[in-house]
Amino acid sequence: MKIPLYTIPNFQIEKFLRINKIHKSWESVIFSKWRYEFLENWNSLEGLVSIKLKLPTNTNSYQEFTDFTLNFFIKVSDKLKRNQKLSFKIDLNGNDNSFEDLSKRIEKSCTRIWDGTRNLPFTNMEIYKIIKDYIFFEYYEHIYEKAYSINDEELVVLELTNKFHSTTRCYATKSKLEKAFRDDIENILIEEFKENISSLILLNVNVPQIIFDFEKLLFLFKEEIIAYQVAYNSEKINPVIFYSPTELNILGYA
Repeated sequence: MKIPLYTIPNFQIEKFLRINKIHKSWESVIFSKWRYEFLENWNSLEGLVSIKLKLPTNTNSYQEFTDFTLNFFIKVSDKLKRNQKLSFKIDLNGNDNSFEDLSKRIEKSCTRIWDGTRNLPFTNMEIYKIIKDYIFFEYYEHIYEKAYSINDEELVVLELTNKFHSTTRCYATKSKLEKAFRDDIENILIEEFKENISSLILLNVNVPQIIFDFEKLLFLFKEEIIAYQVAYNSEKINPVIFYSPTELNILGYA
């Protein structure tokens, strides 16, 4: 494998915590459903199906583009099986030929999302949402040279790592990140942080099992972290993408 490996230094998190215990959600039945090893025989896959999607043309209309794309997926959903091989073809949709390289990158990334999510307990609609969000994020950043943020909310750059030192980065909406914290977050932090709980906690305590509620963090992955990971790393030949939080041992500010 040619995936680059990095080692992020461990912080002395005990200095910032009153209670150094993982949240109970990381030992739940829901967590166990998302953490399983799956071995797939390539010969068991159904034949290849090609999905044709259009590029956005109005980069300010996230809702218009994503509604249209979701409606398209709904129409073809009955014909798609989770053990189906999918390829994607991007229609330039009136954009000039300078977007061809971008469309090729999007095609590869959409296939990557499908293969990374279809054997996990995502619903079809959740997978479709991730794909259409990714396309819009990628297109918007190509046009404006900055990451798209719904409602222009503040974005932060996160670094995610697993026990094998595979590392990736992505954007996340600051307010949504804070909503994924465990409900009793103020009870586990020292007094200094207890007064002003924010995502800046992740500068000092970057262990997701301690800071986050698993189900809330999983929702955030579905909502934006997967799509942002793919967009952030789409130009890499062998990008590291985490499709659920189960394998993470570090999640903090980049």
